[in-house]
Amino acid sequence: LPEAITTFRTLEQLTISKTHIQSLPDLPESLVSIDASYTPLKALPNNIAKLTKLRDLNLHCTQVKKYPEEFGDLPIENFDMGGSKQTLRLPTCVFSLKNLKHLNCRATGITEIPPDIKKLENLEEFQLNETPLKTLPEQIFYLPKLQTIDLKYSEISWLPRGITYKDSYIPPSTDTLSNLKNQKDLRRISSSIPEGVYYYP
Repeated sequence: LPEAITTFRTLEQLTISKTHIQSLPDLPESLVSIDASYTPLKALPNNIAKLTKLRDLNLHCTQVKKYPEEFGDLPIENFDMGGSKQTLRLPTCVFSLKNLKHLNCRATGITEIPPDIKKLENLEEFQLNETPLKTLPEQIFYLPKLQTIDLKYSEISWLPRGITYKDSYIPPSTDTLSNLKNQKDLRRISSSIPEGVYYYP
């Protein structure tokens, strides 16, 4: 992309998906959405912290590995960082994304979710399918707005203590975690669960 793109002061959406772009110049601060999915992009633009209107960021199947601390100050609501087995953990700054509603970590190498997930109080959907994840922290079930956790084709085989179901065994055909009673108000968290998942009280 030419450096002159930064002069497009009214540009709100940038889509470079399925191109060969490996780097980005400084981008217009007016951007609301960036889709760089399925590109060899290796790094975020240097002025990423200045994109204070950014709501949607799609980095699915890119090579971006480093995120500046200021990334956590952005008003991002939808963040896709899936599609890379080289991604082994969630960047610390992600837990500072106060407006985050949808987080996609599908098909990554993530093996654990740290307790800091509890900071994402607006999170509604969390995609962890096709990962080597083996368990979830109890804190994830205390998120007040969480509606969906996708665990399909992960390596998860048990769920944290404190989660109450009608039965302690979740049959292979079950695709919903219902009757969660570890929150003040009863909520239903839909989930795609691999076969043979057990709950240990």
